[in-house]
Amino acid sequence: MGGVGIVMDIDGNNYHSVNIGDQVWLQENLRVTHYRNGEAIPNILNSSNWSNLMLGAFCVYQNNNTLATTYGYLYNWYSITDGRKIAPTGWHVATEADWQKLFTYLGGIDSAGAKMKEAGLSLWSAPDLGATNVSGFTARPGGFRLFNGTFSELQNSAFFWRADQTSGFYELKNQTVNVNFSECSRNFGLSVRCVKD
Repeated sequence: MGGVGIVMDIDGNNYHSVNIGDQVWLQENLRVTHYRNGEAIPNILNSSNWSNLMLGAFCVYQNNNTLATTYGYLYNWYSITDGRKIAPTGWHVATEADWQKLFTYLGGIDSAGAKMKEAGLSLWSAPDLGATNVSGFTARPGGFRLFNGTFSELQNSAFFWRADQTSGFYELKNQTVNVNFSECSRNFGLSVRCVKD
């Protein structure tokens, strides 16, 4: 597995990348606080403020900044579809087509989760069923923020936005080997993965 080396976002954060089939993915969840044009993405701490948003925002799980390096930030749907773009230059937030291509390469949605989850129990809750990370995707269970501003599922599940006009996400769970898809409120806070243009 190779990649394009180190990728830097507008804040100067560095990310590793990995080749999976003919795609190149960031190996880590996004943790940028500015759009590509330099304008700040609001960091919303208050739950009621989060639930009423109709613009881009991010947060850290439980507003605990010590978790950011390990799990990245959680973003709402408005931030990932904003025309100012949150992905590093030359990259984009993964779309449905990107995800489907990845799942197909990994043998289908029924077993791809096991090949994407970071193996072991240092971050994932037991049993981290089937996890091999053979893909190098290195999914970590960063949990999510509900539309009402509360947090849930750290160490149990990884939730990734699908950057499309309908708000939906893919979930990898500690107790399954598959990948689940669900639609959700645009005010959910989920992890973001980027793919090279």
